[in-house]
Amino acid sequence: MRIKFILSNIFIILFASFVNAQTYYFEHNAKQNTIYNKISALQLNAAYTDLLKEVDADPTNLSTVHLANYIDFYELFFNEDATVFKQKKLNQAKRLNIIEKLPNTNAYKLYSQGVINFQWALVKLKFKDYLGAAQDLRKSYLLLNQNKSKFPNFTQQQIYIGAIETVVGTIPSKYRWLATIMGLKGNIKTGISQVNAAMQSTNKQYAMDVLFVYVYVNQYFAKQPKQVWDVLQKQKNYCSTNRLLAFMVANIALNQNKATEAINALAVNKTQSGFLEMPLLDYELGCAYLYKADAKCVNYLQQFIKNSKGKFYIKDAYYKLCMYAFMQGNIKEAELYRLKINTVGNTETDADKNAQSFYSQHNYSTAALIKARFLCDGGFYTEALAQMQAINIAQYSNASHILEYNYRMARIYTENANTKLALEYYKKTISLGANNTAYFAARAALECGQIYEADKNIAQAIKYYNLCISLENHEYKTSLDQQAKAGLQRLGQ
Repeated sequence: MRIKFILSNIFIILFASFVNAQTYYFEHNAKQNTIYNKISALQLNAAYTDLLKEVDADPTNLSTVHLANYIDFYELFFNEDATVFKQKKLNQAKRLNIIEKLPNTNAYKLYSQGVINFQWALVKLKFKDYLGAAQDLRKSYLLLNQNKSKFPNFTQQQIYIGAIETVVGTIPSKYRWLATIMGLKGNIKTGISQVNAAMQSTNKQYAMDVLFVYVYVNQYFAKQPKQVWDVLQKQKNYCSTNRLLAFMVANIALNQNKATEAINALAVNKTQSGFLEMPLLDYELGCAYLYKADAKCVNYLQQFIKNSKGKFYIKDAYYKLCMYAFMQGNIKEAELYRLKINTVGNTETDADKNAQSFYSQHNYSTAALIKARFLCDGGFYTEALAQMQAINIAQYSNASHILEYNYRMARIYTENANTKLALEYYKKTISLGANNTAYFAARAALECGQIYEADKNIAQAIKYYNLCISLENHEYKTSLDQQAKAGLQRLGQ
């Protein structure tokens, strides 16, 4: 259910109180912590009601303004409703102006302004306001670092500074000048170190922020999937009462080829009331069931398409529906889904770019390869390998299918921890696909780099990370280059 309250009411109450107020402060006390926990669980309506009570009881504690921004952030970030964004985007300036009333001796002043700008930077990226996002990210970074200099013992900003420096550290060299102009500094090692230090700290007032950043930085940049999963396993019992946590567990599970775990995480939360409605959960369930080759994927992906207000992953959802229909032998239905790809969404994500490329090139794989791919993506490696071994590669005459066959074999052997055979098939993939527009060769080079890095063969790791970056004109180039750059940074390059 969409949040019914208009958040600007908070400002009306606050401004009315400012007439008589003498001193403003920021205290994150037990009541604020309870509200924060509700917001972080995505129980946004209940949290908003509590916020209004706090504003009424003490309008001079500006922590309520800080917390109010979280509500806008989560709704806009996850549901991408352009109408709601238009209504709420002015709240950013209002809140920053209110926080400015805090005395300069209060460590929460610059911190809160930094966090508010950070959250709006992420929201604006969703709505393709790239200039606004860049400006807000710059402001956030400078404010948080200024606060770090003024209050070195105030560690709350560490998680955000670490996140920004990690991401900036992976910017390709040819674009580094832009970050320099913006005043952004980045080094993946120091960024990850700061994130991990924040995670280890006993002073985690905004604990869910720390967990969220820690999980994604270590999953995608530090390449520590086991470490990330171990941390989430300690939290998974709270999925039933925390929708953000359920989303995180499911999202990371899908990225780590754990379809069953993704389904389990969402099953205990999705049907409950009182939480922010998130069509994205249907998308995750659709992916998870697709990876099991389960027909339930169709309903969930269709529900996502029907209910989503945003532009992200819509093309990919139609692509996945197309793949499932094709895998089942429903060629006519598959074609209807393929044609839909061109009429919806955008190509901001690599998944949507891949879907659009598939529409344009009309490059169906084979049903056997598609099924093996999805089984592997879901973590069903024994079944995926059996599917692949049943294929008679000698009967394949299509060069793209031969390329994909080698790549799929490599991926399955990677997940089965047979690095010797994985490397063999990855190198065949690179040889066959270096000039192909498919992502297989570039991903194969990245995977070789990661295998060699894990084996402490630094020279070979560097060689293959650079090879990944050097390959041009392929799908997923942005994200693959970023991951290869992160690998080089980890190795001191």
